Amino acid sequence: MEDESIESIIQDLKSKKNTIKDYIESLNPLQYKALQISIRELESSFSLEKSIGYINSLNSINHKNT
Repeated sequence: MEDESIESIIQDLKSKKNTIKDYIESLNPLQYKALQISIRELESSFSLEKSIGYINSLNSINHKNT
């Protein structure tokens, strides 16, 4: 999978939900690279919504709001 198609997948993810957009934009460069690798290697089985980092991020946000 080419870098251009990975970036387009990331842009599509960011357009789905604000929480996904916020999560992706909060990633440091190393975490962003890991996201790119995950998308490239896992292809259609990749799910950001099921990733540990995203789930932890949501839990952290929910914990702050309670």
